[in-house]
Amino acid sequence: MRKIALFSLILVGLFLVACGETPQTQTKDVFFGGTNGVEAKFELMGGEQDNIDTIYDSEAFLVEVTLNNKGEHELAPEDANVRLLGLPPSSFQGIASWELSNKDIVDKVSELNKAGGQETVSFGSAVKYLPKVTTYADLEWIAEVTYQYKTYIRVDNVCFKGNLNDKRVCEVAEPKPFHVSGAPITITSAKEETAGSGIVALTLEVKNAGPGKSTKDADFNFNFNNFGFTIDEPELWDCKSAGKVNEGRFDDTGSASITCKLKSPLAKEDLYTKNIGLTLNYKYQSLAQTKLRIKESQ
Repeated sequence: MRKIALFSLILVGLFLVACGETPQTQTKDVFFGGTNGVEAKFELMGGEQDNIDTIYDSEAFLVEVTLNNKGEHELAPEDANVRLLGLPPSSFQGIASWELSNKDIVDKVSELNKAGGQETVSFGSAVKYLPKVTTYADLEWIAEVTYQYKTYIRVDNVCFKGNLNDKRVCEVAEPKPFHVSGAPITITSAKEETAGSGIVALTLEVKNAGPGKSTKDADFNFNFNNFGFTIDEPELWDCKSAGKVNEGRFDDTGSASITCKLKSPLAKEDLYTKNIGLTLNYKYQSLAQTKLRIKESQ
């Protein structure tokens, strides 16, 4: 009996081990994702002393800002604009323009380039500070970076069901899986529901997850941030956000909702699922900052 019991325990153990080794199927995401867009930083202008970028007043220095595209939308030439703020141009020699754009394509994040593309915008290679320096002067350099960007969204398994009493194939009223590209404006949920006889609706919750502000217009509005959006097959859908067609406006928490409804009712016999694509389009603006200490020459 003891041998039989021991043998049974061994069989159970082998069964459990075998179950634990069953390979799991992992679904690869459509996008890398994330909430990064274009990141900007000033390159060193001098040498570091006490963790501060430092030069002497007799020295010329570089003023360069490097753009790194950490999201999943490619920048075309002149899609990104860098403007220097916070310091009087009359205090410097060697900066021909205080506002410049990228000259080349800045690649998006990809399987072959997971760090994203880069371009360094140079404002001057031999810049001099003109005012007299006593002991030292700390200069706060600020770069306003504005760039054209898009967020790509795919909502999976959207249920097209003309007869809601038919329980087969799919469910209409439920959250839906989604994929979203890496960008500072993202979505946090996608939900399908009914909106009348034969009409299905898709609601997306949109979030400004980046450090800056956005606009769909030519200029930024200090009162609110907004964005544009389009849906694949726009002839089939009516899309609005807070009553506005193809335009969303963020509230004070950086949130907005988009609801897309079918324009025409489904036929009673319609019963299928389909992936739906949307694109958010906007200009995004954020700041990069650094300190330069200029010491008096002895």
